[in-house]
Amino acid sequence: MKPHRLKYPGNSTAIKIFVCVLFLLSCFSLGKSQVRPLHYYTVREGLISNYVMTICQDSKGYLWIGTTDGISIFDGTKFNNITTADGLSFSLVNDIIERKKNPCEMWTATNGGSDEGTFYLDNGKFVPFLIMNFLILL
Repeated sequence: MKPHRLKYPGNSTAIKIFVCVLFLLSCFSLGKSQVRPLHYYTVREGLISNYVMTICQDSKGYLWIGTTDGISIFDGTKFNNITTADGLSFSLVNDIIERKKNPCEMWTATNGGSDEGTFYLDNGKFVPFLIMNFLILL
């Protein structure tokens, strides 16, 4: 006995065409994904230097950008720049992090070495983090 084959109701050619049309429509819809604008910021827009070493986003959403000439803080519209004139001991900033235990306390590492290169921001002023003082506190 031959196995019984199920037949689709209607014209099988019409079903094949319908499936092909659905496939093509899905391909075209994938190609129309959302494209977000990409903005480039340079010294013309207020960035302190075009040579960026590190970027950190704090808990308030500000971007802290460490460069070879200091720190730029970007609030989404404008830059606020911090240089050696503002208390930063060295202009080359290697890293910026936010302290998890105390949000909005930003720590920076510059090229000044361990005793003169690590700072944290306290009430708008950079305070050097001295390793010897830290070891005494332990």
